[in-house]
Amino acid sequence: MQHGSKNIASEKKLLREISSSRKKEIRSTTVEELDVPIKKKNEEIENSHLYLYTTDFEGINKEMKRLEMVKEKAVANAAVGGKLWSSLGTKKDIQQKVNVMYEELDELRLKQIETRNETKYGEKKLRIIQKQILYLHKQLEIIYP
Repeated sequence: MQHGSKNIASEKKLLREISSSRKKEIRSTTVEELDVPIKKKNEEIENSHLYLYTTDFEGINKEMKRLEMVKEKAVANAAVGGKLWSSLGTKKDIQQKVNVMYEELDELRLKQIETRNETKYGEKKLRIIQKQILYLHKQLEIIYP
């Protein structure tokens, strides 16, 4: 069962509803398309935090809340109409995205380990150099009291 239905009859019914809703509506919006304006507003706040006045922040926050409400409403309506499944993609697509994210995470962990090892090596060299400086400083005090 591709859409999480418990039996074939409900799966067929859901598929019929999806196909009928696709015929009725020419264009459907995906969740990612709804996230774009919200991300733009967040970037606007992050990039110009020094130049915005409180009234500008209030306006941007109101607009972000409105966009969030539009997104939530669209997701709720899509779930009722059976369009949510089409906007999310197939199970294989989602699984591939998850696998790619796991691979990226593994690469980042390896880089983190390498960086941590380089840092430890640098700290060790720094301590050795500091000890040498202290030793030379004591030698200077002995020679030139």
